[in-house]
Amino acid sequence: MEFKTIGFIGVGAMGSGMAKNLAKHGFNVVAYDVDPTKVEALSSAGIRGAHDIAGVVRVSDAVFTSLPSVAAIEEVMGGEKGVLANIKEGSYILDMSTIDPGTTRRLAQQAGQKGTRFCDCPVSGGPTGAANGTLTTMVGASDEDFATIKPLLACFATNIIHVGGVGTGQVVKIVNNILAAIHTVALGEALLTGTQAGVKLEILAEVISKSSGRSFIIDYFAPNSILKGNYDHPLFQLKLMHKDVSLYMKMAQEYHIPSLLAAATKELYSAALYQGWDNKDHTAVCQVLENMAHKRIVEPA
Repeated sequence: MEFKTIGFIGVGAMGSGMAKNLAKHGFNVVAYDVDPTKVEALSSAGIRGAHDIAGVVRVSDAVFTSLPSVAAIEEVMGGEKGVLANIKEGSYILDMSTIDPGTTRRLAQQAGQKGTRFCDCPVSGGPTGAANGTLTTMVGASDEDFATIKPLLACFATNIIHVGGVGTGQVVKIVNNILAAIHTVALGEALLTGTQAGVKLEILAEVISKSSGRSFIIDYFAPNSILKGNYDHPLFQLKLMHKDVSLYMKMAQEYHIPSLLAAATKELYSAALYQGWDNKDHTAVCQVLENMAHKRIVEPA
C-alpha cells in the first residue's frame, strides 16, 4: 500500500515529535488536537491542521493516535464524528497510546468491521526520542500489516519490534513501564539512604550509572529531576505513570500473578497523585519517600 496523506490525532509532547518526523520524511501530515495551539505550533513544519477528527481521517491513508488515556482513545474512536465512523476503507489506524490490551483488541475488531486495519504501536523513549526519531516501538499486528506499516514507524523509531498480534504491543509496553516505575521508586529509596549515610549525591549517581544498579531512570530522568530536587519540568507526567501502573495491576490480577513490588509502587504513585503532583515529572514519587522519612535527597541550599 502507498501512503501519501497521514493523519495524526494527539500532538502533545510525544505526538508532535512523531508528526514532525513523518513530515520530514515527505508525507503530507494533517493533525488534530483538542488544544488547537498545539496544532498551530506544527504549521512551521508543514503540517496542516484540521478542525475536527473527521477532517483528519477522511483524507488520510493512515491515522496515528497518541492519547493519554483509555477514555481519550474511546472518545476519539467512537461517535458519529469519531475515527471509526469516518475512516476510509482500506486505511490503517496506528495507536501509539498506552492502553489496556482488551480495549485495543475490541477497537481492532470494530475497525475490521469497517474494512480498516488497527495496530497497536506504543512507544518508549520520551519526548526527546520522539523529536530525534529514536523511539522504540513495540508493534501488535499481523505479519502482513507489520510489513506494511514498518516504513511509517521508521520515520520516528530506530527500534521497531514486532511482538505479536494485535494487543501484544500494549502488553509489552505495560510490562516495560511497571519496571520503569519500580526502578524509580527503588532509585529514590537508595539515593535517600545513601545520602543520609554520608555520601555525596553526585558521587552516588556517578557510581550507580556505571555499575549494576544502572537503569534508564538514572540515565534519562534523574538528571532532570531527582538529582536537582525539582520535579516541575516533566519528561513524563506522574499521572501518566500512575495510569500505566494501574493498567499493569489490572493485567496481573487478570492472570493471577503475584505483584508485591508493583502493588507497593502503585500505592506510592497514588499517594503522589493525591498530593496534587499529577502534572509533575513521574519521578516526583520520590518526594513521597522523602516526606515519610522527613529527609531530602537534595537538601535545600
